[in-house]
Amino acid sequence: MTTAVNFQPNSTKTNETDKKESILPEITLKAVLLGFLLAMVLCASNTYVALKVGRTISGSIPAAVLSILFLSFWKKTSILEHNIVQTTASAGEVVSAGITFTIPALVMIGFWDHFNYFEVLSVAIIGGFLGVAFSVPLRRSMIIQQKLPYPEGIATAAVLKSGDAKGTGKILISGGLFAGLYSFFQDGARWLTSEVQSWKNIGPVPVGGGFELSPVLLGAGYIVGLRVSTAMIIGTGITWVIAVPLYAILYGAPDLDAHVSALAIWKKVKMIGIGGMIVGGLWGMLSLSKVMIEAITSSIDTLKGKTTDMSSLPRVDRDMPMNYVGLMIIVLTIPLLFMFYSSLAAPLDLSTMHGVFVAITATLASLLIAFGCAAVGSYLTGIAGSTLLPISGITISGILLFGGLLFLLFAGQVDLTVNSPHAISVAGATILFASVVALSASLSADNMQDLKAGSIVGATPWKQQFMLLVGVVGGAIVVAPVLDLLFNAYGFGDVVPRQGMDLTQTLKAPQATMMATMAKGLFAGGIDWVMISIGAVIGIVIITIDQYFKRIGKPNTLPVLAVSFGMYMPASMILTFLTGGILAYYTTKKRNTLPKEKQAISEQNGVLYASGVIAGTALMGVLIAIPLSQGIHMDKAMGQLPLMVTECAGVGIFAWLMYIMYKKGSCNTQ
Repeated sequence: MTTAVNFQPNSTKTNETDKKESILPEITLKAVLLGFLLAMVLCASNTYVALKVGRTISGSIPAAVLSILFLSFWKKTSILEHNIVQTTASAGEVVSAGITFTIPALVMIGFWDHFNYFEVLSVAIIGGFLGVAFSVPLRRSMIIQQKLPYPEGIATAAVLKSGDAKGTGKILISGGLFAGLYSFFQDGARWLTSEVQSWKNIGPVPVGGGFELSPVLLGAGYIVGLRVSTAMIIGTGITWVIAVPLYAILYGAPDLDAHVSALAIWKKVKMIGIGGMIVGGLWGMLSLSKVMIEAITSSIDTLKGKTTDMSSLPRVDRDMPMNYVGLMIIVLTIPLLFMFYSSLAAPLDLSTMHGVFVAITATLASLLIAFGCAAVGSYLTGIAGSTLLPISGITISGILLFGGLLFLLFAGQVDLTVNSPHAISVAGATILFASVVALSASLSADNMQDLKAGSIVGATPWKQQFMLLVGVVGGAIVVAPVLDLLFNAYGFGDVVPRQGMDLTQTLKAPQATMMATMAKGLFAGGIDWVMISIGAVIGIVIITIDQYFKRIGKPNTLPVLAVSFGMYMPASMILTFLTGGILAYYTTKKRNTLPKEKQAISEQNGVLYASGVIAGTALMGVLIAIPLSQGIHMDKAMGQLPLMVTECAGVGIFAWLMYIMYKKGSCNTQ
């Protein structure tokens, strides 16, 4: 394998230097094909992860490593080709986030009864393309002018510049194989227990705890780290240690098994998590209002031709032409109009003129709100990284704004009584809007990470922006069938496709469940506003504490969205997530005793192994779903082991996985 040498990225290069550098291949057939394939694989795997865990993991670094590994079979390849591969592939992961956080809510509220391929494909492409279009004017503001760090972009560039995947590729793949086999015997054969629980009733209060033996939760917690996972466990403590017992004392607990009783109470009090997320999302938008105004002004100036002619700029500073960007947005407006008209005008029996007015207003509002959310997401990603992007809080804030607009549009003209078909139709339109917002915000943020990496290695921005569109198409192609497959195999939240399915084995889809609760509750009623109000107050308190920490210079802040997410999720999942964060902390502590030159290698090895664990678990989950969706259960065909064996083996192998992850991240070994 050969990598690019004598490469000196410099944004002030002359056109003559650009011509010399054009010898380095960038968009090539092998890079496009590999990037497109990885976009589909990352989309499929992250769809499972998002539905199970409620978040996705950035695919840029694993994609960069795999590119270096696979393209090494060619004699000639360049760092810019590897950058194109990771740019294209990462778009698939982001498509899965935007879709799985929102679209399953349409089934949950009864607006859809299945996932129509072409409808999901259309939403994914519309939202994804808008996200790429919005990121073009934001690049100059946030990367060039404000010089935001974009940590994952810097890390991806470091992997690309290292140009050696012999060890790193092996680590990534070994983590995937270990976790894939573990998941097969855990979720397929059921020879390994998936969780440990211990509960009992003390008076009216159910007391106990649990721990999920989930490789994907462990890996995600390791990558996110101790700060965020600690914030999540604080939220878990608020609901499970304070709210659940207090509710049981004040209102009594169901006369059921202690664990079942605790879950029943938690389903009521977890709504405080939504209140916290609403406050967190609105606070994020408010605190970044100046950035949003600057980004909008910059884009308008560019469209008016007040900025420098792109052809006069160095190659490494040329964006996609704004006339193309403007045309793309105009073209995407047409299907948006049809989408809102078909979901609002016909179901609500509006007159043609009223329906067209509503559709046009909803479309313009969605474009404006989506761009604002894209600016917020891009800024937050520049500071904290795309893995920590609070897309759910941003999207919920957008839902409230859009929902308020619909109330004004229908005021006194449309019956939105409790559980009426009209209310479900409006809620469905709101979810479709939310999917566009989530996709555009997350795609824009991911694009900024890729463009940051590209600016470091000397890539051409417009080529990366174009290939992100290709990656969006790759993800959009697979996300609908994977969603339908997983729904038919496991079910989402409390909704299952067939009678008799085990509700304890469903994919929780926490983000989509939140979206469904908010959208349906706004128009059909049923939202527990008392709990949401309590959560909002808690969110305000957390923000106040966080601002105080920042004012006195404390390095460890308290992110309100992470705390709120912990309030909303099952304690057993958050405990496993926290375990991954604790593991990362002690791994870092051990790694810091190594020589400086070896610390970066060990850190990268740990992240890659954890990424492999997540990917292997997710891909095996998709494979297991194929027979499950047809009603075929592998555990029945393979027989059962004694309970003591499954529990001991499950705990033992999970502990072994933790040890391997610790060694990979703390020692200079491969």
